[in-house]
Amino acid sequence: RAVLDGMGEGFGLLDRDFTILDVNAEAQRLDGRAREAITGRSHWEVHPGTEHSHIGDFYRRVLATGRPEELEHSYRWPDGRETWLRLRAFPVPEGLALFYGDVSARRAAEAAARESAERVALA
Repeated sequence: RAVLDGMGEGFGLLDRDFTILDVNAEAQRLDGRAREAITGRSHWEVHPGTEHSHIGDFYRRVLATGRPEELEHSYRWPDGRETWLRLRAFPVPEGLALFYGDVSARRAAEAAARESAERVALA
């Protein structure tokens, strides 16, 4: 528990039915809800709208292929915050191990650099 809670990256463990078995302290901070409000419930219930989205497709694909994958996506949290997340999913005997973090600042810096380069090119 100390290792998981000391990580600077969100961690979640899902079973093969996409029930959330565990989350770490960073996952709770990103989500804004306590472990007890997240664990023991379906990922689809905790994060409405993800079941029939690219996230749901991503989770099902990793389970089906048995190969780890990564994606970055924009996510709107239940409290209305919008965040760019880097999400890595790994198949494990229980189901899926998820590691994720907020990459919004990096994405904003990349967008600003692109815009600056475009302005320079136009000048």
